[in-house]
Amino acid sequence: MAKKRSSQLDQEIREALARIPKKPGLKTREQLDAEIDAILAGGLPAERYEVARALGFQYPKKPPPKKMTVTDLNVSALADQVVEGGGHATFSNRIHAVHRPHIRRTMQGGLVEVSSPTTLTLTPAGREAVLQRLRQDYARTSDALARVPERFCDRDRARFESVRAAIENLAAGA
Repeated sequence: MAKKRSSQLDQEIREALARIPKKPGLKTREQLDAEIDAILAGGLPAERYEVARALGFQYPKKPPPKKMTVTDLNVSALADQVVEGGGHATFSNRIHAVHRPHIRRTMQGGLVEVSSPTTLTLTPAGREAVLQRLRQDYARTSDALARVPERFCDRDRARFESVRAAIENLAAGA
């Protein structure tokens, strides 16, 4: 059982935590732990979850399981982000909320890494997985487009072309 803190100490901790600038965005557990350790090294007697909350993150009670498998759905979400980023291996870390857990899982699986505070970059394994997924989607859509062209609207055709451009860019090493 943790020791109870005095109200004065609680107030001092709250004030110190309020001065910490929020830095939301995608971070790995290791990056968040390093940032929390740096703040706690200054002598702040706060708990790890309090510092994480001040940084704008929810700190889990237990670490995630070590074994991480990346699913086809995770790779599909990553491929969508790459296509939206113009088909380049480096793309913005501004991710739709529905894709966020999938992109985190691909980060943990080693398919993508944080290259700067605002961008993510595919690893060589990530590039291959995304290329394979995009080629499958392109082939499936190409067959359907040849059989029943009236089924596709302008938005579908635009998506088809952006997937084609993404495949070319990734295959060329962009």
